[in-house]
Amino acid sequence: AAMAPLTPLIDQIAALVKSRSFLYSWMIVMLVTFAEAYLEDALNLLLASGLSKASLPLPISDEMKRKWVRDILRSGRPHQWIKKLEEFGVTGYSPALPEKMRAIWERRHGIAHSTESEVPNTIPYEFLDAAKVVASFVDTTDAFIVTSCPNS
Repeated sequence: AAMAPLTPLIDQIAALVKSRSFLYSWMIVMLVTFAEAYLEDALNLLLASGLSKASLPLPISDEMKRKWVRDILRSGRPHQWIKKLEEFGVTGYSPALPEKMRAIWERRHGIAHSTESEVPNTIPYEFLDAAKVVASFVDTTDAFIVTSCPNS
């Protein structure tokens, strides 16, 4: 009976903790979405830079870029994306990066496609670790794009 006045406060705290976990989980989903959008932009820049030296009509060049980017993105596997970027000449990716990215993409899939009414708890460090992995991917890729695509 003495704890009865605290019940609303305890309920509020529980709701905040639950919503915070929900937000961290969905922040991972959005991080993956942003990383894939970045990859699409990076591939478009690399292909545009390479095709700019060709004497193809613009509609043909644009169609080639669109199809190549689509095919690379559809592979849906970070290790395949990194391999393709390395074929373009990108260097400096950590050997552990593809596996770390794969784990994040799998986590994203689990969150986005869960049939559970509750999203699995995600602690803040899980999101922060994922953000560091994606930042490493972006930093390494950007370093190459800046030097390879000076007009971008």
